[in-house]
Amino acid sequence: MKVVLTADLYHQMLDHALSQPYLEVCGLLGESEGRIKSYYPVDNISERQERAFLMDPADQLRALRCMCDNGEIMTGIFHSHPNTPARPSARDRREAQYAHVYYFIASLQQTTPEIKTFYFDGNEFQDVSISIDQG
Repeated sequence: MKVVLTADLYHQMLDHALSQPYLEVCGLLGESEGRIKSYYPVDNISERQERAFLMDPADQLRALRCMCDNGEIMTGIFHSHPNTPARPSARDRREAQYAHVYYFIASLQQTTPEIKTFYFDGNEFQDVSISIDQG
């Protein structure tokens, strides 16, 4: 399984994570015509933003409406891990609400930040490779 992102989308997510490096940030990704085309940042309203994310419902709804207006469907959820690896944490696994979407996780733990992707089938997270389209 492989997911293709434009370099611009990859950097939008990474820049969002780096804009608040000590907190988890989050957002949604929209797809149309079989391609991931957009990233929509969503406010994190968790009381423990340094280690958890909870999407603001109104902001999440705004992002979903924008996707609809742009002819997109939600295909992915993004969040960052300021101090842990780019893989689903126990909390991420416990709180996963959306099946059949990609979960993009940025880790800022190392000197060079990285984003990894996982497909959630409703029960398990499966590793997915990312291909960056420079075009």
